[in-house]
Amino acid sequence: MALRRIIKEFDTLKEEPPLPCYADSIDDDFYHWTINMRGPTDTPYSDGIFNLDVRFPLDYPFAPPKIIFITKIYHPNINSNGNICLDILKDEWSPVLTISKIILSISSLLSDPNPNDPLVPEIARLYRDDIEEYNKKALEYTLKWASSIKLDEDSEDEELLIAAAAPPPDRISTEEPIDEPILSPTIIPEDNLDMPELENVIDTEEVVTIPFVDEEEDVSEPLLETEEEVSVPVVDTEDVNLDLEVPIDNNDNLSPLELANNIINTIDNTLNNLLDNDSENLYSIINSRLD
Repeated sequence: MALRRIIKEFDTLKEEPPLPCYADSIDDDFYHWTINMRGPTDTPYSDGIFNLDVRFPLDYPFAPPKIIFITKIYHPNINSNGNICLDILKDEWSPVLTISKIILSISSLLSDPNPNDPLVPEIARLYRDDIEEYNKKALEYTLKWASSIKLDEDSEDEELLIAAAAPPPDRISTEEPIDEPILSPTIIPEDNLDMPELENVIDTEEVVTIPFVDEEEDVSEPLLETEEEVSVPVVDTEDVNLDLEVPIDNNDNLSPLELANNIINTIDNTLNNLLDNDSENLYSIINSRLD
């Protein structure tokens, strides 16, 4: 809601300014404006163009914008920091108010200062005691700080106001941008290097060639032969008896525990017989039987 309202007021101020003024956004941020307005006629500010900084809160228009004078001005209701003592920017703010109405109120404040609610008591005292001296000092400030561009009394030339809308020197970067080409690799198949359209490739680009590979060609590399052949001696296993027969008589008369003990004893005797043979051929004998 805030941004839509701000953009609408921005367009209105551009098309129907309430007085000679010019507004622009800072870095395309519509929540931050710069406004240049001409001082009201028949005042010591009429020969000056005053630059205002405007910042909108996120809950605008339910909260007032923050507006300060960037241009130095001699005024009892505007201090050296540019803060403005204006009731509609504080307690008397209403969502129905707009930037155009605020600009009119600020211009009216320049025409008719309020010494009873000052930000700078010394200037307010001079305004009450010696209005001629006050006008003299206000004009000196205007000629010194706000008259870099002269306007005729009846001139409403927008180009002058646009020129005055340039940011102050402390906002302008003195570094010139350097345009450097963006280098990006161009991938080109090796068999297409003679393509005519490649003649316009920028010299600063890096060209990366990729070798062309035929998918039907077998590009697999032979495996490295790192294993050594291990010869296993052939052993005649017919001379070794590995039949694990359990000579048990009267199986029906043995309990399961007795039967198990007999089997274990038989296996143990068979292993002992195997150990009596050539121990080097033990595993070969067992493997041949298992096969």
